[in-house]
Amino acid sequence: MSISINYEELMNQLEPMLKKIIKEQAEMLMREEMKNFFEVEHPELKNSKNGSYERILDTRYGRIEDLTVPRDRNGAFKTQLFDPYQRRE
Repeated sequence: MSISINYEELMNQLEPMLKKIIKEQAEMLMREEMKNFFEVEHPELKNSKNGSYERILDTRYGRIEDLTVPRDRNGAFKTQLFDPYQRRE
């Protein structure tokens, strides 16, 4: 007995997995980017992390609703993954 899956069903199953992987990797990159910014590029800054904020980012793989972006108290850190008000990849 063989089970056949059509293209649409396959995409419906893959889309949430792809979005989750993209979200996790983007958040990890931004955390490492912030760490590098304060420890390597600007160790002289007397600044500290100030939590994060959530934003929406549309990618070619779908919309990521709750992307967590780290921030610092003085607003010196800006991620290189996207511009401050960019909402689309």
